[in-house]
Amino acid sequence: MESDEVIRQAVAAKGAKAIASELGVSQSLVHKWSQSKQYHAAAADNPLDRVLDLHRITGDDHLLEWLCSQTGGSFVRHKAPTELVHSDLLIATQGIVGDFSDMLSEISRSTRDGIVSPPESQRIRDEWEELKSTAESFVRSCEKGTYHKKV
Repeated sequence: MESDEVIRQAVAAKGAKAIASELGVSQSLVHKWSQSKQYHAAAADNPLDRVLDLHRITGDDHLLEWLCSQTGGSFVRHKAPTELVHSDLLIATQGIVGDFSDMLSEISRSTRDGIVSPPESQRIRDEWEELKSTAESFVRSCEKGTYHKKV
């Protein structure tokens, strides 16, 4: 889905006038955000495209992590195609179990003394992010039919 479609869908529920009023911008600007640049020369760079450009320019995932955090979620990076879950189901499953084991091991090491220091918290976070990424790549591979039975 393109960014203008996402904005158009989001705006439809509340209405462009109400959203423009709350944002302190003109209603026509909100309408321009929901127009495709491909078909409308007057389409304005919408906020989603601007955030995407900022991320592309800086390469800093903290922008996306912050945005997701502010909305009660979390950012999960998909592994690059060369890192995708192995096409053999058993090996792919073992990869997830291995990452889960690594995370549990880090938690065990970090909690031996009954406290979790900031560096230990970061190591746990790093293992958790790796596990989420591996699991997300596995699920995406499942959705693409990687593990469908060959007939």
